[in-house]
Amino acid sequence: MKLIELTDGSLVLTDLGAAVYFRALYESSQERLGEVARLAEIRETAAPRFARAVRRLADGSCSLPEALAGMDEAP
Repeated sequence: MKLIELTDGSLVLTDLGAAVYFRALYESSQERLGEVARLAEIRETAAPRFARAVRRLADGSCSLPEALAGMDEAP
């Protein structure tokens, strides 16, 4: 598959191998963020401002300071 190659007696990751690795890492991170957002959604009735801040942070629509500030705002 040309993901690694043998160079001077050592295994070296090819550009394609690095791309495959980082793609898998990205997909894993996306899945984890989705689970965090679902957790916030499930518990939204108990802590609506917290849940909203977590969802916004997970989907990238705000930064951590913005999410924290949003939790302090009145509903």
